[in-house]
Amino acid sequence: MRQLGAVLVVVVLAAAGFWATRAHGEGGLTAQPGGGGMALRTTPGLPRYSLGDLTSQTLTVKAWKALEARDHAAVAYYAKWCVNLYAEEAKSQQASLKAFAPTERVHEYAALNDVGTSLFILGESLRVQKRPSEAAVAFRRVIREFGFAQCWDPRGWFWNVADAAAIRMGVLGQEGGTHGRDGPTSTGS
Repeated sequence: MRQLGAVLVVVVLAAAGFWATRAHGEGGLTAQPGGGGMALRTTPGLPRYSLGDLTSQTLTVKAWKALEARDHAAVAYYAKWCVNLYAEEAKSQQASLKAFAPTERVHEYAALNDVGTSLFILGESLRVQKRPSEAAVAFRRVIREFGFAQCWDPRGWFWNVADAAAIRMGVLGQEGGTHGRDGPTSTGS
């Protein structure tokens, strides 16, 4: 069902992009996630980013690569797309768990893992940009809403995204970016 929805969105966006390019020239429409939904609007001058196949995995990988490249606008773009498209499914997956998914089943929780990771990436990007209040919001959301999210490390294991977010919250506190009460009291596990 999720793949069908992503394919439908791609088809709609592709059709809108074709129409917009024909109607408005090369500037066309830029697809941007809105607060809770998606919006297409004419936005000349904004950089264009490829959304790929719109799967949560693709959007999360693109956000990681953007963070590595220090392209903070792209980090925000990809992370917000992932969250806007998959947060409801991720919340449902989170609610279905009583503990972390075992390694052999972790991929069954792709939305949860990718939304939690995308929010972590966004928080890290904001932290690097010296925007601690905004970073804290992203990290707290991971901890409170997606506490069982896991992320694959290319070195061969999964790590707990909420624990990493809690550590980053501590770093923010040490950097003077948050008040003591803003730190996490639980990792959600």
